[in-house]
Amino acid sequence: EQGVVPRPEFIVSLGDVTAYAKRSEFEAYKAITASTLPTGDGPNVVSTLGNHDETLGPDRSARFEELVGPTHAVFHRGPPEAVDRFIIGYDLPGSPERRAWLLAALALAPKPRNIFILQHHNPSRALVRLVRGRAAAILSGDWHTSRVTREAGGVLSVSTGPFNFGGLDQTPAGFRLVSVRSTGAITTRLRTGLIERRAEIVEPHAPATCNRGVLPIVVSAYDSRAPVARASY
Repeated sequence: EQGVVPRPEFIVSLGDVTAYAKRSEFEAYKAITASTLPTGDGPNVVSTLGNHDETLGPDRSARFEELVGPTHAVFHRGPPEAVDRFIIGYDLPGSPERRAWLLAALALAPKPRNIFILQHHNPSRALVRLVRGRAAAILSGDWHTSRVTREAGGVLSVSTGPFNFGGLDQTPAGFRLVSVRSTGAITTRLRTGLIERRAEIVEPHAPATCNRGVLPIVVSAYDSRAPVARASY
């Protein structure tokens, strides 16, 4: 029996949606993301540019922008009294032009409850200095590791490993659920991916003998889609 998990407002893909930035890879990714069910107003799947998604030549992000979406953008979610602002960028703050763009994005009205920075690269000290006191969290995926830390000024840094293979820190493939409460509080839950209704007896180990009495049986049960509330046999 599975617990109830609210449908997410939207899905964030934190870059490296391709291995070699080939057109066929982008088209396959576009087909996958187009098949996801609508979850609310605004973009359903938000994708950020990763270094693997850049092509050779002067305009390295052109193919990504053509087939996936913008490399820098701002969108809002939530009711007027509790709106959250999401800023998509690439290796922010980066160049003087990108820094000026980020400052303008941070200052946009209406005043948000929370500001989230979504980018592939792990946040630099320059980015943390620039957004502290303004942004609530920075979400990234370039390090292929899973960790949640509190940066200088209280900015939450949330790194999530790959979706379809294990991370460099030995964490399994998976994804992260990020929730924002009405108070503005942020919670995150890491979910192991690619597991469907799996249960295994972990104790007692085979071969095992049982003396008279009760034999405790420990079962590990997991499903990527939702927490397991109860199992019966």
